[in-house]
Amino acid sequence: MNLALDAKELAMTAYNGAVAFSPAFIPATKPYYSWYYDKLEPWLKEFTIEVDGEQFKPYNSQLPFEMAEAAQSKGYDVPENDQEIKELFGYGWWKHAPEIAEKLLLKNGFTRDSNGKWLLPDGTPWEFQIISSANPAHPSFKWAFPMAQQWKEFGIDAEARPSEQSGTIIPMGNYEVSGDWPVTEPFGSDPDMYRSFNNYKSSYYRPSGERAVGHVSRWYDEELDEVISKMEKMDYSDPGIIDLCIEATKIIIEEMP
Repeated sequence: MNLALDAKELAMTAYNGAVAFSPAFIPATKPYYSWYYDKLEPWLKEFTIEVDGEQFKPYNSQLPFEMAEAAQSKGYDVPENDQEIKELFGYGWWKHAPEIAEKLLLKNGFTRDSNGKWLLPDGTPWEFQIISSANPAHPSFKWAFPMAQQWKEFGIDAEARPSEQSGTIIPMGNYEVSGDWPVTEPFGSDPDMYRSFNNYKSSYYRPSGERAVGHVSRWYDEELDEVISKMEKMDYSDPGIIDLCIEATKIIIEEMP
């Protein structure tokens, strides 16, 4: 799903380019650059997924510089220093690789009809709504429409559906796609990301139809459980918390809930 999206075009459409990308589920704000992104980027650049027996690197480290070019083309002043460009636009995102996205879907039983529209593995049309806040200033509202449009161009019948009832629909699991945060904002006062990751604890899992008490995706992972348990026993000021948070981040990137 990520590889079917053009992140640069999304950012230009939703926010006129005023976006700092955060591919590691950690906010792209300055303290987190030195605490996390400088350490994570070498791993991100080498991160691979297997597609038809071959290794593919999905991370696009050049996106900040592509964003800088796009902003300049609109007449905005953009820093010339590489580090300042990263501070402005973040540390990259996943590549726009629709051909790879197609291979992954075909591998998992999806097919296309004669018009190029995607069908689910059971042969029915692939269609869904993106539930978001009804507030036009809310990020979930701003992202829902360009994402729906790009997925539609890719062949999925996606539709943005802002709703004043999103605060009820989403926690109850009555949706397929939502604009909710992937993790909770950690506030930035220190490097401890426990507040961000603990929503994924398996003990919080509830089946759809029951109100979620953890993350609304209802995804959990036993390996992540172990890391979260270690975080709970560690002081927020302990230097080792950074290593644990990086470990948790890598699990979530690999699983992509």
